[in-house]
Amino acid sequence: LDWFRAHGGRTHLDGTKPTLPKAKDLFASFDLDVLDAAHAPGVSALNPAGWTVSAAEAWVRACGSDPRVRCFDLMELNPVYDPDGRTARVAAHLFLTFLAAFARR
Repeated sequence: LDWFRAHGGRTHLDGTKPTLPKAKDLFASFDLDVLDAAHAPGVSALNPAGWTVSAAEAWVRACGSDPRVRCFDLMELNPVYDPDGRTARVAAHLFLTFLAAFARR
């Protein structure tokens, strides 16, 4: 984490209002591990006190709306731990949220 921040990386450890960093071009990577385990059991590291899907939507929408975001990914979906597909559905919803915001740029 120290190396990441020393090289300009930014993390958002809470679900507050999305504010993307000032930069010409951005690569946004959304780690599904940040979501609460009740909504996303199919991740590599369960989070018992994670974000709601609504909080995640706000961040993903902000990424999709910002023309500086050149690349976007969702990571840490682990189908082995997602037998009912709940996490996959949340991931699909977040990706569609990104695409909808992207289409309105």
